Amino acid sequence: MMKKQEYGYFPDDCWEIIFRKLGEDDLDSIALVSKQFLSISNRVKHCLTLNAETLHLFPNILRRFQHIKSIVIASNINKGIDGILDQIARSGILLNLHALRFRCHIEALRDGFRALALSKNMKNNLQRNSGFVRLECSTMMSITDDGVDALALKLKELKEIEFSGDSNTCFITDKSLISLSTNCVKLRKIHLYLFGRDQYYLTEDGIGFVMRHSTNLTSISLKFWSSQPFAIGNGFTNAKNLHSLTLGGQALILDKHMSLLAKACPPLKKLELIGFMGGYPENHGVLKLLSHACQLTLEELTLSGWSLTNTDISNLAQYLSNLTSINLDGLSGLTSFTFYTLTKSCPLLEILKMAGYKKSAVSLELESSISCKSMDFGLLESHILSGNWDACIDVLYGLDELTEEIRASALFLICRQSLLECLIHGDDSSALSALRKQISALHLGREKVHKLAFGLLSLKEMGLGKVDDAVIIESRKNLLSEMEKLLPPPLTLPERRLEHLVEMAVSGQIDSCIYHNSFDPVSLYDDHRCGRDQIPTETIQILTDHKNEVWFVQFSNNGEYLASSSSDCTAIIWKVLEDGKFTLKHTLRSHNNPVSFVSWSPDDTMLLTCGNVEVLKLWDVESGTCKHTFGSHGFTVSSCAWFPDSKRLVCGSSDAEKGIYMWDREGNEIKAWRGIRMPKVSDLAVTPDGENLISVFSGKEIRILNVTTNAERVISEEHSITSLSISGDGKFLIVNLNSQEIHMWAVDGKWVKPLKYAGHNQQKYVIRSCFGGLNSTFIASGSEDSQVYIWNRRSPNPIEVLSGHSMTVNCVSWNRKRLKMLASASDDQTIRIWGPSSSLNAA
Repeated sequence: MMKKQEYGYFPDDCWEIIFRKLGEDDLDSIALVSKQFLSISNRVKHCLTLNAETLHLFPNILRRFQHIKSIVIASNINKGIDGILDQIARSGILLNLHALRFRCHIEALRDGFRALALSKNMKNNLQRNSGFVRLECSTMMSITDDGVDALALKLKELKEIEFSGDSNTCFITDKSLISLSTNCVKLRKIHLYLFGRDQYYLTEDGIGFVMRHSTNLTSISLKFWSSQPFAIGNGFTNAKNLHSLTLGGQALILDKHMSLLAKACPPLKKLELIGFMGGYPENHGVLKLLSHACQLTLEELTLSGWSLTNTDISNLAQYLSNLTSINLDGLSGLTSFTFYTLTKSCPLLEILKMAGYKKSAVSLELESSISCKSMDFGLLESHILSGNWDACIDVLYGLDELTEEIRASALFLICRQSLLECLIHGDDSSALSALRKQISALHLGREKVHKLAFGLLSLKEMGLGKVDDAVIIESRKNLLSEMEKLLPPPLTLPERRLEHLVEMAVSGQIDSCIYHNSFDPVSLYDDHRCGRDQIPTETIQILTDHKNEVWFVQFSNNGEYLASSSSDCTAIIWKVLEDGKFTLKHTLRSHNNPVSFVSWSPDDTMLLTCGNVEVLKLWDVESGTCKHTFGSHGFTVSSCAWFPDSKRLVCGSSDAEKGIYMWDREGNEIKAWRGIRMPKVSDLAVTPDGENLISVFSGKEIRILNVTTNAERVISEEHSITSLSISGDGKFLIVNLNSQEIHMWAVDGKWVKPLKYAGHNQQKYVIRSCFGGLNSTFIASGSEDSQVYIWNRRSPNPIEVLSGHSMTVNCVSWNRKRLKMLASASDDQTIRIWGPSSSLNAA
């Protein structure tokens, strides 16, 4: 007996780790094995299903499973739900419920929700924990405004809610949506599924209220199955934060609704339009939505129930270049032309569901006589599918091309599958016996034993629910997928190898194109080569409102404004119109000395201005009023920057010992780096992620400070640095030197030497450069010879030299949203706006 215990006994904490990986149904069976398993399963069970047979035991069940996070009310309970909720409220148990799911036909929930709302135990629980995060009410539950209002008043931490019902069960109106939006400020997902009704009590007012006030709402699903149109009206005009949208039913998918949604321009990543029986030509709103609003963000698209042709798909495909998944399953009439069109137009596509193409890979192998798998892997595959684990081990030992590390990992997977199949059949003793036998044969060691026992007995991850042959076969297929990823070529074809090769070819073409500056997909059918019309090369407007030298320009982050500053002691905010023309919005007059620097807040609502002998001022962009002046008149600021939250800012002083200050927008000092050993700061910037504060000290040093860890790194240059700029992704920085060079460094410190760019003229004055274009591919700089220079980052020599100014060009700024727009500021008192050559465009 002692010997058996030595090999077969697992302590409770080991079993608990294993049980946590099991499905809820499996825990019920395991609880019958022994008292030990019963006790452990009670602790790890998180979901409780209450049905008619167990209803009378509910109080005892609550006391037994005090760790449950989800309660499901089963479909065979048809009365007394208010009483059930009352029992939960009065149980005296501090529950940490995250979800309530009602799948039963019941009366309207009023008193039960109120009982939960008044429950002291639930109240205390919600104060300590996140509270309910999900409520699901299914098709047979009566739902009223009273019940929803009682729910919303209590469950203020609610993040997801799902309602579904027909005309006999769902009676909610705009009042419910308003109550949820007002009280549940963290609400991020709403799912409404209504059917069998000719009239709905929800209106555009309710949906519009949610869109305006639920600032955290990122996902909304509306499925209204009715022959009568549903008036969303202007409800979608505020849908600016939606990442996921599902619309089901002809009542919703109307041309005007899609047009309004396109106007809101939400950053949709997932779009599902289901059950629309019309054809594409009659629904121009969808075209607008896909082309204007979602072209840069949309990753998943489902079109179900549409009458689409190959031509329709071809017209849509040009707007789907960023798709990774498209579901056209169930659309009849589409042929291989659509398959070809989508694979050509969507280079990132990973999932394509389309009727008739589920066996394409198999057919391709048969027709080409080329297999994706070697004979050795085919033999291993047959042994895995038949469950012959000893034969699998023999095959792996016979593969000479495997390294010992890969072989050990592959054997490990085989051992795991063998043990899993013993466990799901309830044969624990055989599993332990196999564990001892296989470990002895494979020489895996004690640490490997623990890893196998604790980390790899994961039924849930293998997708196992019920013990039957279909589940076993599916788990073995999962094992095959893992083997395909693990084993090297030529045993298997690496996953997504063709996609990788295509991406390399596309990247190679882009890298060789010095003017590439477009989101348009690159085709392998032609040699890719962009023309000069992809970058700004021609003056399209000259701004002359400053009365003296213009020292600084910077576009706002959204590309809709330009700010400039001058030695005439003013700064100007310019508005960029739809046609690319500029108009003066505000002239900012409050400084007594020249203004040499401006900085936009990340949300573009505020602007900072400062100068070498000036204080720092904060301006409201919309009104043009000065909101705050930082520091005293004895504290001059040379440069400033924002943190990504638009609430904190930093500034550096050109006075020695004054150093760097961090303030909030109200002028409260948060932190300061100053003192006798602090040199003067000539320029500074903050990376877009807010992690690094980068500054230029003592003229020749670049200091990169991690504001979280206080880790600091210094880059020393041989010549004086006049300016600093950071790339859009925060990975690179450039500095202008008075040696007539621009140096680019990696912010993470991996580069020993910088990349260098030359050709411009800089010896005496402060000249500023910037990154620009697609993925910060280009560098632009002013010059003392009155010209603007543009480089491709991969080349040290300029690709364009822009003439037009009559005196030194002090600063340039590239519009982040309009990739072909550049602004330059000069001592000739003008700002030039540059765009693509009109002659090139005409050609």
